[in-house]
Amino acid sequence: MNADTFDGNINLLSIEECRKTKAHSDITLEEFLENIIHEFVHSCQQEINPDSKNVEWFWEALATNLGNPFDHTIDFQFNEEQLLNDFNSVPNNYEIVFTIGKYLLENYSHKEIMQYIKEPEILRQDAKKIFNEVKLQNNNSNV
Repeated sequence: MNADTFDGNINLLSIEECRKTKAHSDITLEEFLENIIHEFVHSCQQEINPDSKNVEWFWEALATNLGNPFDHTIDFQFNEEQLLNDFNSVPNNYEIVFTIGKYLLENYSHKEIMQYIKEPEILRQDAKKIFNEVKLQNNNSNV
């Protein structure tokens, strides 16, 4: 999951190598640096607990907020099961998880977030509760 450029290589060792990939051929230095920080967040998560099964959304929620915040919150319409089981197939997936991550960082303690990183099984149990909290907040802010 770390620095996955979908070609089997870690191309974030230099901007020149990164630009050799189809997906990042026109990456700017600023985007490159944000991407490195984003991937560093994943590296830290993986060192604590590499189990990302069905919590990829959470890994990206933290990485998009801590590594390269772009403040792209979005109306919260998504299929929860799809987000839990097939993150990459969800339309607007990074915007959705950025919204979730922003909510978590503003409303959950450091201790609670660290517990989710250390014990992803607890996160799996709480995921739908978290989604509902964010949906409720979004609905209230759109009123």
